[in-house]
Amino acid sequence: ANVAATAVITATTLPQTDESATPTSTPATSGGETMEPSDLRSRLGVGVPLEVTQFTFDAEQATMLGLGWYLDWHVDPDPVEGVEFAQMVRVRGDHYFPERADIIAAIAANPGSLWLIGNEPDVLW
Repeated sequence: ANVAATAVITATTLPQTDESATPTSTPATSGGETMEPSDLRSRLGVGVPLEVTQFTFDAEQATMLGLGWYLDWHVDPDPVEGVEFAQMVRVRGDHYFPERADIIAAIAANPGSLWLIGNEPDVLW
């Protein structure tokens, strides 16, 4: 079906400025705030190898290297202290890992922690 359209064009008055207005104060300029070292560390994290039996994450060494967080592709109710742990819920198709009860336990034990939901979002499972 043919549909007819009609456009109505009207004149619009542009807002006028008062050229005699003077500013009452000078706007503050941004001096480029310096970030604290702890804030900078939050920008750098590391992935710990998955399922490595003889590997223990060393939070003290990670802090000396300037790391702010780590992940190991798991949900952990009791992560290493000293560096933020990124809890990860892995998703494949319509399933997620770990089980719901494990996720709930980690949430209860780690309020306010960093959570990553999904892994490799560019992969079609």
